[in-house]
Amino acid sequence: MEYQEILSFVKEQVVQKTRKPLTFAEENLICQCWEENKPYEELEEPFCGHTIGYVKTQTAPKLWDRLTQVTGQKVTKRNFRSILEKAYEEYLKIDVTGQVLRYRYQIIEIFNKTDFSKIYLAKDLDLNNKLCIVKQIIRKKNDRVIRKNFDTEVGFLYQLGWHSQIPGYLAHFEDGESFYLVYEYVEGESLSKRLPEEESGLLWKEESVINLLLKVLNVLEFVHKRGVIHRDIRPSNLIQSPEGKIYLINFGLIKELGSLQTRTFTGTLGYSAPEQSQGIPKFCSDIYALGMVGIQGLTGVPPQKFKVNHETGKIIWHQLVKTSPEFTNILDKMACPHWKERYQSASEVLQDLKKLCSN
Repeated sequence: MEYQEILSFVKEQVVQKTRKPLTFAEENLICQCWEENKPYEELEEPFCGHTIGYVKTQTAPKLWDRLTQVTGQKVTKRNFRSILEKAYEEYLKIDVTGQVLRYRYQIIEIFNKTDFSKIYLAKDLDLNNKLCIVKQIIRKKNDRVIRKNFDTEVGFLYQLGWHSQIPGYLAHFEDGESFYLVYEYVEGESLSKRLPEEESGLLWKEESVINLLLKVLNVLEFVHKRGVIHRDIRPSNLIQSPEGKIYLINFGLIKELGSLQTRTFTGTLGYSAPEQSQGIPKFCSDIYALGMVGIQGLTGVPPQKFKVNHETGKIIWHQLVKTSPEFTNILDKMACPHWKERYQSASEVLQDLKKLCSN
């Protein structure tokens, strides 16, 4: 059971039951206490400028109270992981197999990826049982904000157009208390299951990471030119087909439906750029996230676990793996915490990577 899948579920439940999304500091607290349940005094920054004392006396108690509301059980720092894992397991047991949506899309299974929506693998009964992905967005009563953002999401999909590395948008509809989006099904495995782990010793070589970056940057260049910021570049949103093709999935505003406000944290902790964590995403925020994915491939270390140089704000990773100076500089510029010093476009990164490959 993957941490990111549980966290996505928790974020969804918190919004649905408390009407307020997790703050960056709350998500950071969950992340740092997840594996080792560190004492508050050993937590790493950043916490949005708050001191560890403030986190201990203000942020943490409020978070445990909110999670208690969500789960119906008394949540503490000591037991929160076991309670959240159990709640997620129970959620996944809800059996909707065989249910037919809009007299056409028959659910086969629930995918383990939920970002403020339920995501199903289904077959299209009108097209010889062809497989597709159906995303369900549940609205609360007659929530006008959710309807408006759903319409915006559909507009984004039309605006995005077609690309060979993006699953095609097929349809959208409303049924009962839910909105639905239907996408092309892409056969493959998420990168989260392919990335190496530090202790395995089977780390990716520089050439493999460069190849990955080139493929993803190609589709990011296309997306950004159409005015769309993905905002959630992470391994589980990158699908590798059996032929080695990389697909970028999970576009748009679905993860923010019902809570789409300015300066609201979206994305995934560790991969989200500092400005995005403050609710001000830019095109180069996607480049930061992709740089973190590349560094993870080289080191086997997920970005949430890197220590940070408190003087520069940069993550400390050079000593973990040997790479060429040119490639090290490219990754450092991609993952630079200061957005003005980062690559500003996918085209710029592509240019430097292609120059490196030609040399």
